[in-house]
Amino acid sequence: MGQLECANEAALTNLKDTAKFLAQAVKKTGLHQVASASHSFSNGGYTLILALAESHASLHTWPEFNLITCDIYVCNLTSDSTQNAHDFFDEIKKFFQVTKANVSVIDRSY
Repeated sequence: MGQLECANEAALTNLKDTAKFLAQAVKKTGLHQVASASHSFSNGGYTLILALAESHASLHTWPEFNLITCDIYVCNLTSDSTQNAHDFFDEIKKFFQVTKANVSVIDRSY
C-alpha cells in the first residue's frame, strides 16, 4: 500500500483514462481483473476498486493535494503473485508520475 505524491495532475481527475490504463496494466503484469467499481467526488477526485482473481486493488485520488493512495492485495495460496503485484504498483507509479512515495509492504504466504 502506498501514499503517493503525483506530477500527473490530469490523471488525478480523469477516472475514465485511469480505469482504462489500470485494466491494461493488470493484463500486462499477469493479474486478472474480474470486476470494477468507482465513485467520483465533487472535487474531481475518485475512488476506483478492481476485483482481481488474485484479490483486489484500490485507488483513491486527492487532486487538491496531488495525492493518491493505493492498496494492492494478492493472495498466494495456489501460486505466488507477489512479483505481479509489485510490477502492477510500478506501472501505477509511472502512470501517475510519482514524485514521492510512502510505501508499506506486507509479505503474505497465503
